[in-house]
Amino acid sequence: MKGLAICLSAVLIIGAGILTFRQESGLQSVSLIAKVDGVPIEYREYQLILQDLRSTTPPEKLKELALKSLTAIKVEQAWAKEKGLIGDLSYSSELKRWKQENERRNQAVRQKKPIYGPIQYDERGFYEYELSNLRIRLKEAVSKQDYKISDDVLKTRYEAIKEQQFKKPDTIQLWKVAIPDQDGKGKARMKQAGDKLAQGEDFKQIAQSYAIDGKGWELSIHANNQKQISETAPILFEEALKLPAGQQSPVFEENGTLFIVKCAARTQGGYEPFEQVKRQVSSFYVEEKYKEEVDRRTQAAITEIVQANLDKVEIT
Repeated sequence: MKGLAICLSAVLIIGAGILTFRQESGLQSVSLIAKVDGVPIEYREYQLILQDLRSTTPPEKLKELALKSLTAIKVEQAWAKEKGLIGDLSYSSELKRWKQENERRNQAVRQKKPIYGPIQYDERGFYEYELSNLRIRLKEAVSKQDYKISDDVLKTRYEAIKEQQFKKPDTIQLWKVAIPDQDGKGKARMKQAGDKLAQGEDFKQIAQSYAIDGKGWELSIHANNQKQISETAPILFEEALKLPAGQQSPVFEENGTLFIVKCAARTQGGYEPFEQVKRQVSSFYVEEKYKEEVDRRTQAAITEIVQANLDKVEIT
């Protein structure tokens, strides 16, 4: 089948005469679909991944993408085995562990012992649970054994990501021309206000003159109220974030009110100190190195496709 080279690994097609699992009438749970560096992909596991991808993937791409996903998973599992974190990598073995885990949970319920998570895992739930836990343990292992995470390394990474990850919000002093438009007369009044501003009249005075009872024309956005304002007045909040000090927004409407806002002052929030976010930086660093290594191993992996069995997999 053309197109199943997956681009990320060498692919060998195993001839039908070599196969043990070959039945004209269909496939068994343990029927071999492929091997990734010798680690088997069994039919039942392949079907599980196909089902996960079905809602987001065109039918003609399903088989290819499922193989691509499983190639990366098998690479991670093989890496975990190198670290002594897991033994048998077959899906048949995972199904046994699924049964054992559900039996353990049943027994805990009968004995009125606390359990975490569901009382019983379905097959997909256990697959995701076990894979997630394996990744956590593998990252912990490689962070201790393989990655030299010194303070100098972390400080360098902190400087590279602090703008995106650790920047504190600025404090923004905002002036607002706010005109209700429930009666349909707001647009005319806002045009009048806009004309005055265009003629150079003082923004603060205009904002005060249109304020109800002279109140509510000024707003300070800071770390303590930013979340609340972003939820109650998201458009105003987004407009405020765009404005440098001294600049004003175009007219916009929110919650039945027309606005022009001006950033009267803006104070930089700075960054979270390195010592306070050191553990987060370490987590980011490990995550990046882990992904790089999985990508490298996946690129180098040899995927052997059992073509006769793969052709029997039906996409409906």
